[in-house]
Amino acid sequence: MMAMGDISPGSASGSGYLCEIHFHVVGSPGDSSNMTFSEGMLFDNTGEAIPVAQWLGDSVYISGFERGDANEDGVVDMADVTKVERIILGLDPPTPSADANEDGSIDMADVTKIERIILGLD
Repeated sequence: MMAMGDISPGSASGSGYLCEIHFHVVGSPGDSSNMTFSEGMLFDNTGEAIPVAQWLGDSVYISGFERGDANEDGVVDMADVTKVERIILGLDPPTPSADANEDGSIDMADVTKIERIILGLD
């Protein structure tokens, strides 16, 4: 699992491994099983939850960016709508802030949410 981004100024940043998971498989040759990790909780060294941690697939992003700031430039504007559309089309990789409505998926509902944020409705 990877952590990407900043927690806060002067703190950890960059990317790397947060943990390594070891497991023992039980079954017969040819058996298979899918493993999915999501919506985990991360805590700092004092036991406090890290509220800006977001799971996207098997990666964990730690971001200080505002929801809807899909291109993570610090401003929510029409460039973020374009970024979300590119993510939906598979042209760009997902970013944590692209899930503007925080429902766990990046889709056209996030485009609508970003437009509402731009218009000052949300």
